[in-house]
Formats: sequence, structure tokens, C-alpha cells
Amino acid sequence: MAVTFFLALLFGSVADHMSLDAFERLSAMGMGIHVLVSLLLIWAGIYTQKKWNSGKDVSRHTFLAISMPCPVCLGALAVSCMLLSESLNFSGIKIGFLVGVAFFTAVVASSFLFRFGKTRCGKTPETMGSAMMLIGIYYLLGALLIPAYMKSKQMNMAPMQTGESSFFPLLAFGIIILAGFFP
Repeated sequence: MAVTFFLALLFGSVADHMSLDAFERLSAMGMGIHVLVSLLLIWAGIYTQKKWNSGKDVSRHTFLAISMPCPVCLGALAVSCMLLSESLNFSGIKIGFLVGVAFFTAVVASSFLFRFGKTRCGKTPETMGSAMMLIGIYYLLGALLIPAYMKSKQMNMAPMQTGESSFFPLLAFGIIILAGFFP
């Protein structure tokens, strides 16, 4: 939790000295870090579930994997500090402090919310392991799909003409998908 606060302070302190070109070069490494974080989350989720099923609760240690900020959040943190520093004419360290307090408060509040849900709803560390695996798979899919989407935007493709008749097959497909969620 404190990692986010200190990262915001770091980003705020360099926001005054960093150009957007340097930030773009730094953010180019984001997809590799994104994949590493996703694999860490999937591994931590599997490890948490296996240990819980063998009678050991390791969720206090593996919770660190789910509470660390994702690369997209780090990028948002850096961009927030840079843009706020330029638009509000505050020093970068003040902006870093304000953004860090906001992110820190959000992480602490969500942590208490999850703890409340664990005690009230009877959730086990196995549930947290499943959530970690789901988030890890989501991050991994994002790392795979975002570059493909960006490349498709660069292609000169003619827009598809859709009429009212294309709505009904889409609606039928959506109903079939929703039917799979109900017993």
C-alpha cells in the first residue's frame, strides 16, 4: 500500500524534469512489465489455492501480489503527476504527495472492503486465489490484445456498414452467452 504512495512521490518529483518523449520511451517497456505482473498474479493465485487446500493459509503473504499496482496504474500515476503539475502550477513533489494520498486512500479503503467481505460473506483464501488468477488472466489478455488493437488502428480499413438488421444476430448471440451463466 505504501508502495503506491512512494511511487507517486517519485513520479511527482521527476515530473518537473521529465519530458513527454522520455515518458513515452519509459512506457514502451510497459507491456513486458504487464506480462510479468500477470504471470505473478496467476502463480500467486494457484499457490494460494494449493496451500489453502492442503490446510495452510498463505493469503497474508500472497496478498502482496494483488495489492501491488499494475503497469497501467503506474502509467496513470505518472501521467496524473505530470499533467497536474503542468496544469495547476504546483511543484511536482506537492502533486506527487496529493496523488499518492489519493491512491493510498483508495488502496486502504479497498483492502478494508475486501476484509469486510471476507468476514461477512465467509470468503476463504481460495476465493482470493481465484480472484488473483482472474485478474492475472485479464492482464495477460490485455497484454496480448492491446498491441493487436493498436496495429489494427494503423491499418487503413474501410468502415463496415451496419444496419438495423445486424442488431438481431448480435442480440441473439448475447442471449446465448447470458444463458450460459444461469443454471
